[in-house]
Amino acid sequence: MVLCGLVVSAGLAHLTTPTIVFGFFLVCRAIYGIFGSATSPANQTYIAERTCPADRTRWISSIARASSLGTVVGPVLAPLFIIGSFGYAGPLYAFALIATTMLVIVACCLDEAPILATKPPLRSDKRARGPPWLRSNFVPFIAYGFLLFVCQNALAQTLGLLIIDKTSKELPELPSEDLLRIAQGHIEIAMVCGALASLLALWALIPIFRMTPKALLRWGAGLASLGSVSVALSSYLAIAILGYAWRASASPWPDRASSSARPFPFR
Repeated sequence: MVLCGLVVSAGLAHLTTPTIVFGFFLVCRAIYGIFGSATSPANQTYIAERTCPADRTRWISSIARASSLGTVVGPVLAPLFIIGSFGYAGPLYAFALIATTMLVIVACCLDEAPILATKPPLRSDKRARGPPWLRSNFVPFIAYGFLLFVCQNALAQTLGLLIIDKTSKELPELPSEDLLRIAQGHIEIAMVCGALASLLALWALIPIFRMTPKALLRWGAGLASLGSVSVALSSYLAIAILGYAWRASASPWPDRASSSARPFPFR
């Protein structure tokens, strides 16, 4: 996050060409993604080691709710950090400071004592040996999750650019600075609407329908596809924002399915 902020600061100061700034930002964003993507598997594994199957789903769902709540609060707080000489890089530095604070809290307070009481597999055969991701009962879910979340993250990463493009088409007479300021407000609205829709799905829709994990996987992918198509084909900004919220409401369904299913089908 700090590297991303430094690159944005360099671009705002016109220290180099936009192409170089964009290239360095891609590299820094990839570094952030590599390490940031380890957070979710790590906390789910920590919970899985320290909870029984009856409580595991509830605790993992609580993490998903907290994450969705963060996506509501984040877009609201981000404009508050666009201050002074930091400019648009201010939110990056601010959230990097918050993340560093949480790192210190986790390092000092989180209990990482090994769990000694582990249950051996109830059934040991040749099919249960080897890496889990190479077993036949895991491969379809891994492929499904990879493809689904690549598509979802691609939409999330390009949403801002799409909103800027649609705003420029609706208001072509505005100068670039005013256009970006208006687009920033639209992006904030879209992110908040998407996060609220995700919270609605986690706290209301999924508990009401009580679908099986397989049904959650199917309906989640289908609803997310409809929302993504509406975002891509809409000519109006409001429809694109509603389509993104629709897509966001479908994203927790596969997550809930993965946390509801038994973690080790061969046991």
